[in-house]
Amino acid sequence: MTYAQKIDMRFGEHMLEAGSFDVFPPHAVLHALESKDSVDAADFRQQVGAHLDLTELNPADQNLLRTRVIGGSVARTALGSYGLHQKGLGGLPFMGLSANSQTEIKNELMDSFGERAARYLDDTGLPMDALLGNRGMTDLPHIPHALVRSQLHQIKARELTTFDRLKNVGSYMNVWPGTFPPATHQNRTIGTNDSVLVQAFGRNTITDKELPTIRDSAERHADARVVFEQLDRQAFDPGDSNRVLADAVDVKLQLDTVIEPLIQWEVAFALWQKDPVKYDQFNNYIHVLWPHSDFYPTYEVKRDSVEIMDRLGMHNPLELAHQDMMVRALGILARLGVEADAYAVDVPFDPHSVQAQTRGAGPWVVRETLTRAEHLVRGRVAF
Repeated sequence: MTYAQKIDMRFGEHMLEAGSFDVFPPHAVLHALESKDSVDAADFRQQVGAHLDLTELNPADQNLLRTRVIGGSVARTALGSYGLHQKGLGGLPFMGLSANSQTEIKNELMDSFGERAARYLDDTGLPMDALLGNRGMTDLPHIPHALVRSQLHQIKARELTTFDRLKNVGSYMNVWPGTFPPATHQNRTIGTNDSVLVQAFGRNTITDKELPTIRDSAERHADARVVFEQLDRQAFDPGDSNRVLADAVDVKLQLDTVIEPLIQWEVAFALWQKDPVKYDQFNNYIHVLWPHSDFYPTYEVKRDSVEIMDRLGMHNPLELAHQDMMVRALGILARLGVEADAYAVDVPFDPHSVQAQTRGAGPWVVRETLTRAEHLVRGRVAF
């Protein structure tokens, strides 16, 4: 049994959950996040490649397997061992071991993963990219992905001073367009962002009443690209606002680091329409969010995003939205236990939008004032 499997087994024996721990010190969480990003590419090719033909994955997907899947297991092992140590249920945590011992544990984890993954693929007949998605085998089933996400949230939330929180309240109450993020706004980034949560802004065809047809189509087709092809044949127009958001997502996909978009369907369509070949290359990075009914409000989009993060293993997101809805999206995420960093771009209003509130500053202020008030009353935001 590997070191990681022993830590996972102890978690299961004591039925530990993400919310059952005190706040870890920032250096412990930072070490776990850095461990996720520091899985050596040569070691990965040697250890995992001894069992799997990695050339079956394109280079982007190889990076995704190395960083999110393997690196995520290292991060959970690191924080899981610290949590056990905190509760007096384990010895020296991963971060307290020598650099050589940590490397040996990473290699041991990769070798074990590769061996089990090869058996899993042989038994199921699935393609290798199944290891990247919902159909993949369960790895370290007792240490939840939410452990990393929740610890990061608690640390960043604790760093907020009373003055910081008052500034956040002030920003939330200020609905005047173009005022967020203020010049004094600073992201409290810890480690490297691994995802970007993308909120759409209007659309130029397909009304809200027609959204159930989009939902039904997505339910019939597991591959979002099939739905996009249907929409393209219908001359669906996502609008200039969503094209700007798609361009901003594209910038992140071109970085050397792995950043996975959790992206509302209108923006995902614009990204696919812009370059279907590149979309195919990063298809396993992109998680499309579909409406559930004829109304897909921001708090539902963010709830769905957090569910995907906790299921697949993303912990440290950016938030990308029209700048005038950014503060509300960040407040909703904080209530859901996610401290996201703002990814600010200049997104225009679109006078051709089917949603009146996204056509210009005047209609937006009226609708946004009511929405923010409603969110306060219902407790959907936190500061």
